[in-house]
Amino acid sequence: DPVLAMTMVERIRDVFVERDPGHAEAYRQNAEVYLISLRDLNQAFTESLKECELNDIIVSHAAFAYLAERYAFNLLSITQATPEAEPSFKTLSGLAREARRLKIKTVFAETLTDSELARTLANEIDATVAILNPLEGLTEVEIVAGEDYVSIMGKNREALKSAMLCQ
Repeated sequence: DPVLAMTMVERIRDVFVERDPGHAEAYRQNAEVYLISLRDLNQAFTESLKECELNDIIVSHAAFAYLAERYAFNLLSITQATPEAEPSFKTLSGLAREARRLKIKTVFAETLTDSELARTLANEIDATVAILNPLEGLTEVEIVAGEDYVSIMGKNREALKSAMLCQ
């Protein structure tokens, strides 16, 4: 959530300023540069997700609840607590019925976890599988490519925009 990230950057900045006042201006300037990109990201999320045909998504597990709450969309998750948890057949079939009712055509898997359940559900409801990155760790490929929080969240935003059929 870019707004939560802004709060964290401000807190980190304040701790650095307090502990190293001799470099306070540099900490403030660096934080402001990053805060601008986070504000832009928040604005992009707000604008991208405000006019969508669908208001519901399915994810592997509830890792994106904070994002759904911030940008006012509904989250249905295959597993509740952890991506490793196995839902029952009854849970999966109920989720498939709900997905059909809501006309969901994308099931989100995550990076760094097995997407077998997402693929199974997607096959059941004739949907595609897309990726949302929970930012739990960058791969070597992402690091070499210069990916960071802002770029990965931008990709998440585009994936959500596409799945929810946003204008």
